[in-house]
Amino acid sequence: MAIVFSNYNVSWDENGNIYCNSINASAGIKLLTSEAVSAATSGIIETDLFSYSLPANTLKTDGDFIVYKGSFNSPGDASAIKTLRAYLGSVIFPTHSYTNSSELDYVMQLTITRINSTTAVFVVELLDNGASPQILINTPTVADFNTAQTFKITGQTNNASYGISNYQSNLTRCTN
Repeated sequence: MAIVFSNYNVSWDENGNIYCNSINASAGIKLLTSEAVSAATSGIIETDLFSYSLPANTLKTDGDFIVYKGSFNSPGDASAIKTLRAYLGSVIFPTHSYTNSSELDYVMQLTITRINSTTAVFVVELLDNGASPQILINTPTVADFNTAQTFKITGQTNNASYGISNYQSNLTRCTN
C-alpha cells in the first residue's frame, strides 16, 4: 500500500515496515530510536512506557512526519481499566482506554504529521488479538515543532496488579 504526498511516496509492507521515497535527495526516512523494553509497566499512577526527546526542528518542513510503533501486553481482568496516552510536549493526543478479561497483546501505531510550524494532525491505529482494528484521526492540533519536545507514550490502570507492559517501541521520521 502507498500514499503519495507532494514531495514523497510513503509505503508499508505486510509487516508494518514503513518506507519513504522522496523526490528531494536530501530527504528521506530515519529510524530515530528502537527499544526493546521489558520492565516498563504502568500502575495506578500514569507511567512513561516510552519517551524520546525530539530536537528542535525535527519536523521542519510541512508534510514531515514521525511514526511511533509499539507492542504492548496487559494481563486480563475485566474490572481493570487500562489507558494509553500519547504526548508531544504538553499536547495530549486522544487516549485509548479499554478493559480485557483475558491477556491481551496489541500493536499501536501513531503518525504525527506537521501541517505548519504550529499545527499537527495525527492518526492512531490499534490492533489487538481480541478485537477489530481501531483507527482514530484528529482534527489539526496545536503543536510546537520549532523547539525541542518530548514524545512519550504513557500507561495507567485503576488496578496496579493489571498494568500495561511495553515490549518494543520504534520511532521513525520521514522528511521532505
